[in-house]
Amino acid sequence: MPLTVPPDYLKNFENDIFKHLWQETVSVLSTATEVTFLGYSLPYADFHARFILRCGFHNQVEGELKEDGSRAGATGRARVTIVDPDVDGPKRVMGMVGWTCEWHQQTVEEWVAAGGLA
Repeated sequence: MPLTVPPDYLKNFENDIFKHLWQETVSVLSTATEVTFLGYSLPYADFHARFILRCGFHNQVEGELKEDGSRAGATGRARVTIVDPDVDGPKRVMGMVGWTCEWHQQTVEEWVAAGGLA
């Protein structure tokens, strides 16, 4: 049975798998060199996703937090690509990332057909 996490203001993490997934998301994003958002609008209601993403991108510049409270060496800003024909979602993503992103104002299908995955 699939598990989904809707974009709610308050997420219910009764299942420990979600806690682990969100922690792992921050860790992976903290050292990512390239991140691509495919049609993701980053809804205002999804505070938890915004927090997780903001932490990961912040860690790229400041270094990931270690268990002792110190920070690992910064890995630098990832190349961020946004693919979305809408305007509002990409603006929210760019504002959350905090640096210049490459935005393709087209559908995912159009982007792939144009060689976006190459």
